[in-house]
Amino acid sequence: LRRQRQMCIRDSQTMLLTSADKSTTDRKLHLTISFLLINALVWLLVTTYLLQDFVEFLDFADMDNLLIWSAYYSSIIVSGVIGALFSKKVKRFALISVWTFFGALVSLLPIIFTIPTFSEMLIIAIFFGCAVGVGMPSCLGSFADSTKITNRGAVSGIAFFGISLVASVFSFLLADSNIFLTWFFLAVWRGIGLIVLFFRDNVV
Repeated sequence: LRRQRQMCIRDSQTMLLTSADKSTTDRKLHLTISFLLINALVWLLVTTYLLQDFVEFLDFADMDNLLIWSAYYSSIIVSGVIGALFSKKVKRFALISVWTFFGALVSLLPIIFTIPTFSEMLIIAIFFGCAVGVGMPSCLGSFADSTKITNRGAVSGIAFFGISLVASVFSFLLADSNIFLTWFFLAVWRGIGLIVLFFRDNVV
């Protein structure tokens, strides 16, 4: 009887430790996914604002501007659909990693093409759109999966506030900065998301 009691106590302690470890892992997972989402959406907001300034600076014809923005938003939609389809066939970790790395590389395009032609700007817009859409469904899906249903409203509100705050701070700090330095900083910011992703175990 004493042996059975000791075994029950040992099993209870093991269950408590396992539950505590799982809770800690879930919390770290959620924080990691939340940072990746904030990283991606802040990058989206700031780059869209900078692209608008970039296109205005180039002073293309109105029809050319319309085509550039149509290409940008169309590529977001198309790449988002493709990314959602791919997310069912590949691991989220791999897809989000490639997506984040691609976003960092694309951020450097305005530095490489300092004064692009209309055709080059059209390609840049498509690349930026793809850098937004391909991994966004997987990132949002991971965020939803890592958040309890009862807490999704509050957590989403906090995340939205964090995104708005960080994007506003970035826009203020980078407003008077050299344009090339600004794009390089955005590449670094996107790269930080990649570093966080790789240094976390079992993120997605």
